[in-house]
Amino acid sequence: MDSILSPNRRLAKKPLWTKPLKILSIFFIFLVSFYIFFCTFLYLRQRNYIFFPEQQIRATPALYQVPYQDVYIPIRKPTGEIEEIHGWWIPSDKKGAKTLLYLHGNSANMGKEAERAHLFHKLGLSLLLIDYRGFGKSGGDFPSEAQVYEDTEAAWQYLIQKKKIRPEEIFVYGHSLGGAIAIELALHHPETPGLIIESSFTRARDLAVKNWWAHYIPLDLLFVQRFDSISKVQSLRMPILFIHGTADPTVPYPMSQQLFAKANSQKQLLLIPGGDHNHNFKIGGSRYSETIRTFVEPKQRSPRPGVFTPNFSSPVRP
Repeated sequence: MDSILSPNRRLAKKPLWTKPLKILSIFFIFLVSFYIFFCTFLYLRQRNYIFFPEQQIRATPALYQVPYQDVYIPIRKPTGEIEEIHGWWIPSDKKGAKTLLYLHGNSANMGKEAERAHLFHKLGLSLLLIDYRGFGKSGGDFPSEAQVYEDTEAAWQYLIQKKKIRPEEIFVYGHSLGGAIAIELALHHPETPGLIIESSFTRARDLAVKNWWAHYIPLDLLFVQRFDSISKVQSLRMPILFIHGTADPTVPYPMSQQLFAKANSQKQLLLIPGGDHNHNFKIGGSRYSETIRTFVEPKQRSPRPGVFTPNFSSPVRP
C-alpha cells in the first residue's frame, strides 16, 4: 500500500467563494480606514475650510476719497505675548454721529469692504473696520472661532476706551461669517443700540450639509468651529436688521429668514430681490441704504417689539 501522497492530494482545495470574500474584506478595511482618515482630517483642518485670509490689501478708503486712519489694537495672549489687529478708523463729519463696528466675512481682508464702508460713511456714520488676526496686516496665527471673538472684543473695547465712545452709540455690522461674529459680540454687550446682520447663516454645520459627503459623517461631533448663531439670536435684546439677497449662491436666504424667526427682539428682514452674496448694497440701491439709515436713527423706530416702521416703501418680510 502506497503511504506517500502526491502533492495534489495533500493540498485541499479552497472553496471558490473565499477569494471574493477576501477582496471584499480588503475593500471594507480600505473604506473604514479612509472614513476615519477623512473624519480626522476634517476635525483637525476644518479652520482651513472656513477661513481664507489674504495678506495683500487691494483697496483702501482713499480709493473713494474717504479720509481714514490706520489703527493697531494690541491683544495680549495667555503667554504674555502681544499681537496686534489692524483696522481703519473712518470718522464722520456729522456732529453726534453714531459709530459702526464693521466685521467682514471669512475671506480676503477688509480691503474688499472699502466700497461698502464708503456707503456707510455717506450715511453719516463713523466706522471702525478690523482685520482679524491672520488677515491683512494683522499679526497672529491662522484664525479660529475663539480667536476672532477675542479680536472683536478688543475692537469694541478700543472704541470705548481709546475713542471714548459710549456703548449705546456703537452699532455692530457683520457680513456673512462676520454676522455670526457680530451676534456673539452682541451677546456680551446688550447695550449696543442695534445689530445689522447681512448675508449670514444659521450655523456652520448647516452650510456644510450642502455637500453630499456631509450626510455620511458625524458633523455635530466633528465641528468644533460651530458659529452657532441660531441658538444665540433668540437671547439678543437689541434691535436687529437682517439683510439678504434672494439669489445668494453662497448662503441661502432662507437662513436669514430662520434667524429672523428665532429673534425675540425688535427685528426687520430686508430681502433684496436678485441680490447676491457680496453686492446687495449695489443691487438694493436706495432701498438698501435707506433701510440702514432708518435703522440707525432711533426716532424712526416703532415702539412695538418685533416691528420697525420705515418712512418709505421697504421690502420687509415677516
